[in-house]
Amino acid sequence: MKIESLIAGMLILCSGYSHAQKNIDVVERKVTMSTGEHTGYTVALQNAGDDDVRSMLENWIEEKSKKADLSETGTNEWVINDFLISDLDEKPLDVYFLIEEGKNDTKVTAFYDLGDVYISSETQPAKHEDAKNFLRSFAYRAEKIKIQQRLAEVEKSLNKVESNYKFYSITNFW
Repeated sequence: MKIESLIAGMLILCSGYSHAQKNIDVVERKVTMSTGEHTGYTVALQNAGDDDVRSMLENWIEEKSKKADLSETGTNEWVINDFLISDLDEKPLDVYFLIEEGKNDTKVTAFYDLGDVYISSETQPAKHEDAKNFLRSFAYRAEKIKIQQRLAEVEKSLNKVESNYKFYSITNFW
């Protein structure tokens, strides 16, 4: 009976966690980065430190393109040079990511450098929504990774409880 209750609790926890952030907001804002002040697109990730976010970013970029090389440009800033994002431009562009860990969340800001201009609602209005959606897809992937990690933790706890339950059932049998 305890195991069934634990499983039910685990399912409720995971379903509640997965619906906690249905709508991911991406905000356009001016931010200072290694190449100066530019307009970027920012998403806030809850319950993830900058190291976790960087690891998730590396995995997500690798899923997008095996050739992409994420290299550090400054403190908590990385760039992918000559990255092809077909929704944004037919030519490869440089994408910068700035990670800022706060008290309650970690913000990831993406800057899309077309060479002569950075994408923003003012400079490239036709690409504005696609730029937001590109970063939003990363945020959804990060949420999925966090849920998978939490599920693995809960499964480990469940296995331990189940093992203890079997042990006590056997020892109390006689």
